[in-house]
Amino acid sequence: MDFGAMVSLRVNFVATVGVALALPALLVLLARFYYSSPTLAGVVALVGLIYIGFIGAPKADAIFSHISGMPVLFGRYNFAYGSLLKAYVLLVVLVTIMTILSWARHKQRGTWRRGAHGKAAVPHGNACLLSGAVASLVLLGTLFHFSIKEELATEWRRHKTLLEQLRTLAPAVKDNTFIVIVRDEPGRSPFAPYSTHWGLSPYFLALYDNWTIMANTDRNLRFYADGVESMYDGALATWFPPGVKGPTLTHATRPIPRIGYDRLLLFAFDGSTLRMLPQLEAKTTLGDAVIVHNNPDRILDRMTPRTAVWRHLMDSSL
Repeated sequence: MDFGAMVSLRVNFVATVGVALALPALLVLLARFYYSSPTLAGVVALVGLIYIGFIGAPKADAIFSHISGMPVLFGRYNFAYGSLLKAYVLLVVLVTIMTILSWARHKQRGTWRRGAHGKAAVPHGNACLLSGAVASLVLLGTLFHFSIKEELATEWRRHKTLLEQLRTLAPAVKDNTFIVIVRDEPGRSPFAPYSTHWGLSPYFLALYDNWTIMANTDRNLRFYADGVESMYDGALATWFPPGVKGPTLTHATRPIPRIGYDRLLLFAFDGSTLRMLPQLEAKTTLGDAVIVHNNPDRILDRMTPRTAVWRHLMDSSL
């Protein structure tokens, strides 16, 4: 189990800077290509990019108006879409620079002229332009890295707050309790970190040291007349079989059977305060309204076990 920031969302900043520093060579190759092409070719390429980004962008009015299901980059884009957006901006910048260079060569003896040893040399003005582009790319990579890390750090701090307050409200619970967290945060994506079965249940295992206790958010539950089903990525969530108390790698997970309403413990979290819910209104898969009542009697009046994993999580500097 991976506790902390999601590995799939981490950014290798060293690679970002390395790519940015390698771009001057790419700029030289593109400039040599545009040297043999008219200015019109650059204009056409630029118009094509603008059309793709602002008219032909799928699922959005413009490439910048898209909002990802898991906003982590500048509060709007996930890592994959953020990378696409970054590549799009860089491509537009490169094509614009090459078009300007192509147009400027008619104003000079040549944007690219032969040096003393027959090698291409860049005039002073264009060299400054290229240096500025590289500096901008490095700055963009820094902001890209900082934005994602800050979003993940903020989500982790909120999650720690939830766990700490849950430890106060429900220091111990009965076996086979299923905890439902209602995220009372308008605008928060249901795919944000710590919003799914696998984003919650491992942490509750660390909290209660009990493999029979699981959790999920209300958005990832299917309601029926006799209980709920815990979902993950559109399918039944899986968990370890009964009696498991050892390393997870030695056990295959199984689909979680339907959970009776008498096993549910309901809480609402607004990002800073966790509170117990008396009931929850929902709709079944058939569209019928159902009122789910809380079961506070599942809370036990005893101390929460302080496991080594729990100490590690709470002592985190984030």
